[in-house]
Amino acid sequence: MAHANSSNSSNSSNSSNSSNSSNSSNSSNSSMEMAHSGQPNSMLLSAALDATAKSLNAAWQAKTSDDLEWIAATPDHVLDFERLNSRHRMSLIQSALTADITVAAKNTKVLVSASGSEIASIELHRDVSDPAVAQFWNGQLAKVHNRKWHRDERLSEIVLQQTDILSFMTLPTNLGPTTHPYTLLYLQAVLKAVFKVTSEVKRHFQLVRPADLAPEINPVIQTPAHSAYPSGHATESFSLAVVLETLLFDGASTELKSIAARITDNRAIAGVHYPADGLAGATLGLALASTLLSRTFDKAGGTGSTIEPIFAELHHSLDADAVTAGPQSDGTVQVTLCPNSEIEDLTGDLLRFPHPGNLKPNTGEGLPQQALAWLAGKVLKECGLG
Repeated sequence: MAHANSSNSSNSSNSSNSSNSSNSSNSSNSSMEMAHSGQPNSMLLSAALDATAKSLNAAWQAKTSDDLEWIAATPDHVLDFERLNSRHRMSLIQSALTADITVAAKNTKVLVSASGSEIASIELHRDVSDPAVAQFWNGQLAKVHNRKWHRDERLSEIVLQQTDILSFMTLPTNLGPTTHPYTLLYLQAVLKAVFKVTSEVKRHFQLVRPADLAPEINPVIQTPAHSAYPSGHATESFSLAVVLETLLFDGASTELKSIAARITDNRAIAGVHYPADGLAGATLGLALASTLLSRTFDKAGGTGSTIEPIFAELHHSLDADAVTAGPQSDGTVQVTLCPNSEIEDLTGDLLRFPHPGNLKPNTGEGLPQQALAWLAGKVLKECGLG
């Protein structure tokens, strides 16, 4: 068997899948935390401030018990999440979003559960001694190779989306850092939570990349060293689509799903994913998004009822006559991965999360949930929902 040069699959671009967790925003947040009132921190500024402070020649004075009262009870304005170090605040929010989410393998499936209840089941057949399985994977490789001829049309998107899908997913909206800073913060939190869970799912599948099997695919970006299945970009894009639909649209948005599908397909066009990876990621993305929304928001109106997450299942069929749309019922979405499946099959109403109606923050117990509820209130106000 011919194998691609391993150097193409063990490189520093593996951080691209956390694009999407906004590496640049992390560094800018750290810079903001250390900035002074008028300019960023620097050795020159610190030395100048030190000289000014010493010129004041202020003598030490012991503090009275009244001066020290904040030691006994920190005042509310200091405890406000608004003032909290942004990295610490995000850590609390992440804890609330991902608490008790577990990933486990079972035969040909990987199961994702939240608080003991299954929210996703992703299946994949890999026994290539079965002629039907071997035919399926040859078909997948052929599809990736055929997409090679469309790279010139998508190259700018492919390169930019290695580290930024958020700009593309918010294209149909008016979101910006000035008008919706807390909504963007929440979307970043969603991306980080989705990335964490997807990484565990990938670890169970450990599927080699297309170029590992067919060097003639010639990827135009570096091939990540982690599992191809499911696609992290697909999981994150479709998660964002569902969250944005809920916050900014009255129902399913064809535009958002189409952008998510295009981002997903760009990864196959680039040569680093099979089409199957995208369908699995999109299915997982729906399940994770509905779960994260249910942990963030509650139904308004005083009923106290929670938002029920979707159970999303991807069934792998080797039947050439099978169709991607599976049977649907309340609270359940089934996708069938078959030889003819394409990510465009999921841009309609198949991956749907019923709009929960008016929302309020989910004010559960514990400091992480309080931080998430604080952010939820800010998001609802920015989006005109609270």
